[in-house]
Amino acid sequence: MRLPFLQKFMPLRIDGEKFRAWAVLVFLGSAILWKGGKSLEATWILTGIAGLVVLWEAVSKREAVGGKQEAPLILWVPLMLFVLLTAVSYAASATRNYGLDEVLQTGALALLFLWVLRHCADERAGGAFGDRLVKTVAVATLAASGVGALVYVFQPVPRFVGTFFDPRFHTDYWPNAWAAYLLLAWPFVLFWAFRDFTYRSGSACGRIELIVRGAVVGLVAGALFLSYSRGGLIAFALQLLAWAGVIVRRDRGSATALRRAAKAAALAAAVAVIAFVSVNLVRSQYYGVQDVSEKVTFTAPERASSVSERAQFWTQALRLSRENPLLGWGPYSFRFVQPRLQGGVLATSDHPHNIFLKYLMERGLPAATLFAFLVIVILLPSGRSLFAGRADPPESPFALRTVAFISLLGMLLHSMIDFNAQFVSVAALFWVLLAVLASALAEISPPRVPFRVARITESALAILLLAVAFREGGFLVVSSLGRHAEARGDRERALVWYGRAAGEFFSRDLALSEARLLADAAGDAPSAARSQELLARAQQALDAYGAENAEDARVWKLRGDVALRAQELPVALVAYGKAYAIGKWNDLSAANGLIATYEAMGAAKAIDARRREFDALLDAYAEAIERNVHFIALGPNAPEFVTLANALARLYPDDAPRYQVMAARADYKARTERQRTLSRPPGFLW
Repeated sequence: MRLPFLQKFMPLRIDGEKFRAWAVLVFLGSAILWKGGKSLEATWILTGIAGLVVLWEAVSKREAVGGKQEAPLILWVPLMLFVLLTAVSYAASATRNYGLDEVLQTGALALLFLWVLRHCADERAGGAFGDRLVKTVAVATLAASGVGALVYVFQPVPRFVGTFFDPRFHTDYWPNAWAAYLLLAWPFVLFWAFRDFTYRSGSACGRIELIVRGAVVGLVAGALFLSYSRGGLIAFALQLLAWAGVIVRRDRGSATALRRAAKAAALAAAVAVIAFVSVNLVRSQYYGVQDVSEKVTFTAPERASSVSERAQFWTQALRLSRENPLLGWGPYSFRFVQPRLQGGVLATSDHPHNIFLKYLMERGLPAATLFAFLVIVILLPSGRSLFAGRADPPESPFALRTVAFISLLGMLLHSMIDFNAQFVSVAALFWVLLAVLASALAEISPPRVPFRVARITESALAILLLAVAFREGGFLVVSSLGRHAEARGDRERALVWYGRAAGEFFSRDLALSEARLLADAAGDAPSAARSQELLARAQQALDAYGAENAEDARVWKLRGDVALRAQELPVALVAYGKAYAIGKWNDLSAANGLIATYEAMGAAKAIDARRREFDALLDAYAEAIERNVHFIALGPNAPEFVTLANALARLYPDDAPRYQVMAARADYKARTERQRTLSRPPGFLW
């Protein structure tokens, strides 16, 4: 492509096809290295890259030839319907203030999938793209592992996380997401390290080269072991078995090939174990190291809750999906809807820990079926081809499909017990590999989508996504300024910025923050009239939030607080009751609000009628605080527990000693855990 206005300064020619490929690869590498792509800006950049790449291709004369490089209808139609149903599910969502980022991500990944599919269908361009993809992922993975080693050794984080962390928050470390990413990435490292290697028997140089190449793979495997992800290790073992099966079928049981593979595997395993032990040895000089036997026997701090709670999430997701089978509850709704079925303290999550159940519950049965159909249509014939012995030889440009299959297999196995597609690096690599695999399958080629239909539809989708991202991007900047002002304690400035961001679709908890600030300002107001005015504004903000998301227990709790402060006791009672019904297992403050309202109304008999219920809740929280389940002793529920126990001790003097003992034990546990955290050696990096 020529840029005429620059030609008078310098002759310039840009290879649009190559430029688009590099744009995708550079973005993928940067997403891997920057928080694993967890930040919101990664989703917005993904939308921009995918949209611009598709639009550029649509107007490029070079691609305007149509026909053989178009996507098969059997893939294109379900993919477009999946995007459409995701958008419709969001429009009908019960939690519309969240989920727009998932809509943008889904649309952008669909466009990226189709672009990669067409790009790889060209043998010349596809081969070059495959080579660059392997190098990009392999180098980025090694770099991320190096960063992760520094973080693991010099920061008080108990598990290896690679680059999947946010240094701003001490709780934002994501070892399971790192494990999920490595399941996608380690086959790339292996392929990159051994693709052009020919072992020369008896040669010292050959042995040294084998050791170096094997060590590279072993270091990445060691980074997976250090994540202490049980599910990741199980999926890794199954990947190894699958790849061994491919080798056996391809080489027809060749003893030489098997011996070479066994040597490389043994070497990598030895290096992985050495890396695991040595890195833990260095870390032990500064921080504690997890006991492997505790993880295996489920006696680590989280015990078996990671298994039992997952089983609950799966059951709850199925139950919720039956209530809204067509469109689901909306993207990212599990976090807000699941607590109504919750049966244990803090036994909640942002997702059901299963990718298919997440789509089933949040986007509906049709969308989940379409996603499963796409995965099966691509993976099933690929697996049948590979295990039938028709795998491409290592020197073939499309030997990458073996890597893609093994990577996707591991990711999907891990996704049966966890969900990490909210990380853009994981989701983008997953869809890119699906496209690479689909491009090499003759079984799913004809018939193809008409050229004009594909370009017009995809261009319209790209323009829509870019328009929404551009509009919401401005509001995200404004609301971010408000959040920073709130963090600084500048209440007035925060309220100004929040007011300017009132028109955003992706508002998240902005209205809650605004209502909380207004309620606090009402307490400091110089007059009763001013206080009532601020409380009325707080109620308006809460009404706006409730119209978008009435499933969030926090909005009902804040409504109760505002109504109680305004002495609207019947309103407060209803609001606290709703907050308690939805979120009593996550937030004890609603129970305290209920009792305070009952007392203000002089309704002692109402408290008596629910005393057994409050006692059972108190006992459950007492046990959770004693065991520090999900670090509850470090959170706000510990002081709320003390408040609730003291209130019951005041109301029931005969049982006051028991309540006072419970309050004292909870307070002691909270102080002990806080002191243990504060006495922990600080991080050396930040």
